[in-house]
Amino acid sequence: MANIMDYLDWRGDLCLSRNIFNDVDALILACLSYVDFSGIVPEISKGDIKLKDAAKIFFRMHSKQELESDKSFVAFAPQLLEKMSNTRRFSNLNLCNFVDIVDSRKVLQFSALEIKLNKDISYISIRGTDDTLIGWREDFDIAYKQIPAQKASVKYLEKIAESTGRKYFVGGHSKGGHLAMYCSSCVKKDLNNRILKVFSFDGPGFNEDFIDTKKIDEISNRVVRIIPDTSVIGMLLINPIKAIVVKSSNYGLMQHDALSWEIMGKDFVTQENLSKTGQEIEKTFTTWILNIAMEDRKAFIDDIWKVLDATNETLLSHIYDGGLTTYKKMLEQLSNLDENTHAYVSDLLKLIKMQRRERLLDGMNRFFNNDKND
Repeated sequence: MANIMDYLDWRGDLCLSRNIFNDVDALILACLSYVDFSGIVPEISKGDIKLKDAAKIFFRMHSKQELESDKSFVAFAPQLLEKMSNTRRFSNLNLCNFVDIVDSRKVLQFSALEIKLNKDISYISIRGTDDTLIGWREDFDIAYKQIPAQKASVKYLEKIAESTGRKYFVGGHSKGGHLAMYCSSCVKKDLNNRILKVFSFDGPGFNEDFIDTKKIDEISNRVVRIIPDTSVIGMLLINPIKAIVVKSSNYGLMQHDALSWEIMGKDFVTQENLSKTGQEIEKTFTTWILNIAMEDRKAFIDDIWKVLDATNETLLSHIYDGGLTTYKKMLEQLSNLDENTHAYVSDLLKLIKMQRRERLLDGMNRFFNNDKND
């Protein structure tokens, strides 16, 4: 099934000025922020650079071997940049206001850039988490506290918008989608009114303390929330915005990879409900978080991470594909946890195994159907 790369082949020759900006365009621009534009895209108030020129510099700075060594969820981002640079639709867009902040002491990772769609409207693309366990820890920490990246996102959006009258789309994938919703909800009133639409692509939700502030209500009618049919990260915590469910060519945790989301023409291939496993994940995560007092959540999440750390893996995709050896290590650590945590994490492992069985059955069905067609 087709994906965003195929979309660029199909519609790359159609200028944005003649063919209206859509949800697939928004995902592409959200994923663009996964490219490391350090030293390429100007920092705040330092000017612009065309996307096609940024691409030329990027590929001079990074070798093919270096890029191919990246095995994370976002390894496709440079390839996406290359394709975009060869299209009429995106190549001449101006990029600016790039920031990339990493502070391990504060457990802060925040990166974003502005993409000017025309003389009046920009897209603010906020980078999400990659495939590393450290990056994904922030997604869980949202359950019990305000994370530094949330504050950074509000400060960034207000700073770049304070001297212009431009209007904005704000979007991101994974944690970037969460931050897009968060900063759009929290910025000053005059800027909030200039936000046209907010895109959250499989971004985690919010804890009860933030939901109770009612700030999300300010943008609720402008949010587009999109998740794959077996969403994991997009099921974390509370999100009052009804999601559009898209089909994915991957399974389980790997559906978080936006490159796996299926597209037909200019639209996502959608379905009415989550998959069976997706519904179980939603129910499990709701039980996990909402039944645990706010003051107990940090200890609970620390315990979950002890189980994942026991694998000695640094990438979630490796844990998912690790097989029996990986599961054995997690189960050994699981036995050291308290009864409640043991029960919740066991449920998650069962869901992962269920998804792997679904993958096997799906593969068998495809094999036999192809055999019949032959």
